[in-house]
Amino acid sequence: MTRIWASATRTWADQRLRGTTCPSTAAATAASWAQPSSSSRAARVTAAVSRGSSLTITRIPVGPNVTPLGRAGKRRFGVAATPDPLSLVGMKSLRLLASCLLGLALAHAAETPSTNMKETTDPKAAPRAIIHTTYGDMTVEFWPDVAPRTVENFLKLAREGFYDGTCFHRILKGFMIQGGCPNSKLGAKGQPGTGSPGYQIKAEFNNRSHTKGVLSMARSSDPDSAGSQFFVCHGDASFLNNKYTAFGKLVDGEKVLDKIAAIACVGPERSSPTERVEVTSVEVVGEKKPEKKSEEKKK
Repeated sequence: MTRIWASATRTWADQRLRGTTCPSTAAATAASWAQPSSSSRAARVTAAVSRGSSLTITRIPVGPNVTPLGRAGKRRFGVAATPDPLSLVGMKSLRLLASCLLGLALAHAAETPSTNMKETTDPKAAPRAIIHTTYGDMTVEFWPDVAPRTVENFLKLAREGFYDGTCFHRILKGFMIQGGCPNSKLGAKGQPGTGSPGYQIKAEFNNRSHTKGVLSMARSSDPDSAGSQFFVCHGDASFLNNKYTAFGKLVDGEKVLDKIAAIACVGPERSSPTERVEVTSVEVVGEKKPEKKSEEKKK
C-alpha cells in the first residue's frame, strides 16, 4: 500500500524526488506513483499540485508501524484513506480506563469511613486506652479487626508502663503529633525518634483511612520496622493509606489534640516542640477480664 505525500519545500534530501515546476508533469508523476485502486488519491494530489508552482513529492510506505512525517508528530499534507486503526484502539482503551476509574472512585467513596471523631464501634468488642498527658487526656478506641498484632503490642506496652514519662517529640500542625519513643524520657540517652522497645512488629496495612484523630504506627523505610512509636493524625493524611498501620482512632480529646498541635516548633523541619508534652501514663480500659472459676462447694 502506498501513500502519496506532497511537500511545498524546495530542499533536496536523501530518498526524496524533487517535482518539476510544471504542474501537469508533477500531477502525472503523482498519478504514476498511485496504485490502480488509488485513482481518487491521485486526483486529489493533482488538484493540490495545480494550486502550487513547485512541489516536492515523496513516496512513503503506509502500514501500522509507519508514522506520518510532520512537526510534532502531526500529519503533513497527507492523503489518508482510513483513520489510523491504532488511534481508534487507543480511544476505546481510554474510554474503558475512564469508566473503570470512575467505578473505583465511587466504590472508594462508599467504603471510606466517616471522619467524625465521635463515631465508634461496639465498646464491648473494641478495647480502649486513655492517653494521659500534661495537656489533657485523649481516649483511643482500637481496631483489632484490621490490625490485631499492632493493637495487642500497644496494649502490652501500655500495661507494662513503657509509655510513662515519654513525650510527643515531633509535632507538625495539620499533619500529626508523634510520640512513644523511650529516648524522649527525661535523662534518657539517644536521640528522640530513634528508640524502640528492642523488637519490631510486622506491618498490618489496611483499608482504614488516615484522617484526623486516627492512631497509626511510626516506622522507618522498612515496612516491618515499627515498635513502640505512634502518631495521631491532626488532619487528612490519606497519602499514608496502605503505607502505615492505622490501628485506632480518638473518640474523645480532640481539643487536647488541637492544643498539642498548636505548640510552636523549631528545627529544620519545624517539628521540635518548644514545650514538653509528657505522656504521664496510658490507661487501658474496657478489657474483658478472665472469668474466675467458681470454687467447688465444700462437701
